[in-house]
Amino acid sequence: MQTVSAAYWLSKLDRNLLTINQKQATGELMICSGTSQWRLCFFLGQLFYAIGENHRVRRWQRALKRHCPNWVVETDQLVSSELWECQLLHQGMAQGHLSAAQVKAVVLETTQEVLFSMTRQASLAGYWQPRQYRKLQVAFYLSLCPLEVKQLIKQSQSFYEKWLEIGIGNIDPDLVPVLKPSPCELDQCSVDTFLDLTALFTGRYTLWDLALKMKQPLTRVGRLLHHFRQQGVVELQAVSDITPPFLCHLRDDKIGKKQFAIACIDDSPLIGRYLKEILPPAGYRLLYVEDPIQGIGLLAKYKPDLILLDLVMPDTDGYNVCNFLRHSSIFRKTPIIMLTSWDNTINRVRAKLVGVSDFLAKPFTAEQLLQLIKKHLPEDQPD
Repeated sequence: MQTVSAAYWLSKLDRNLLTINQKQATGELMICSGTSQWRLCFFLGQLFYAIGENHRVRRWQRALKRHCPNWVVETDQLVSSELWECQLLHQGMAQGHLSAAQVKAVVLETTQEVLFSMTRQASLAGYWQPRQYRKLQVAFYLSLCPLEVKQLIKQSQSFYEKWLEIGIGNIDPDLVPVLKPSPCELDQCSVDTFLDLTALFTGRYTLWDLALKMKQPLTRVGRLLHHFRQQGVVELQAVSDITPPFLCHLRDDKIGKKQFAIACIDDSPLIGRYLKEILPPAGYRLLYVEDPIQGIGLLAKYKPDLILLDLVMPDTDGYNVCNFLRHSSIFRKTPIIMLTSWDNTINRVRAKLVGVSDFLAKPFTAEQLLQLIKKHLPEDQPD
């Protein structure tokens, strides 16, 4: 995976779009720069969604507030966490809550932001990853053709040139401005100005968020921030992303009680639906992921208390995933329960060798699952 300048990589992307389109390829362009990662998702040669892992949910919510302000998102019909944004958009359209124009506008805006964040990098590296999207319904007619993507790349590059021209090239719009403690310069501000700054520069809103909140172009917000930075009024800080919609039910509504989080990596959406019927009503938080590769990243981020792991998966198996987790300091002692319909002595012995805590044969009942979970999470058990 060769690292080159961002400008060169994007010019190469411009050329590769036609090749991907001609081959009607389905998969993802995986792009990285340092710790930042992006994914351009293609279906039959057309770009249908762009993902920037940094502030992925914030970006999604901004696009919804701008183009679908009255839409109430319902996540109970998600079949997996794979490309949950696309699933929700297409469900919203299928149910008549969103128009095709609204969905297309969300795709265009999120893609534009992703390309701009890539344009700002000094260098990029990437590779092609074939994917099948077996259970994901992609609305083909809402995808972006090569000419549309090419135009978005040009717009991103032009926007970045303007960003540099106005002298704010060193400002990352994904950072949040925070008022410095009692800056003396604020003594010269009016009360209204001080209150406005206090409401905006709280450490909650990135520059992208502020542009939407203030209904101003991002460049104007950037210039405003640059002005206050020069005066020593504000400083920039990093901020974490918002909880994804499919994890909103993970929030603990039992004050003073620990609510255990349980993750499940299983490529069967039926298992996902079954666990949703069992675990949240029993007081557990559920993180369900269908893709084991994506799942490992989510596990590292949310650090569940117990992991349910399928044995047989398309691109790997539960033994490899468990072995990988056991070599991580984070999950060295986390209970891991293997789920499989292949329940025999050989599989149980092999599972023990890679560090599996317990075995649960499919199909299983709710009572069997909960009993096994309580065995491994006996303390501070939610009511």
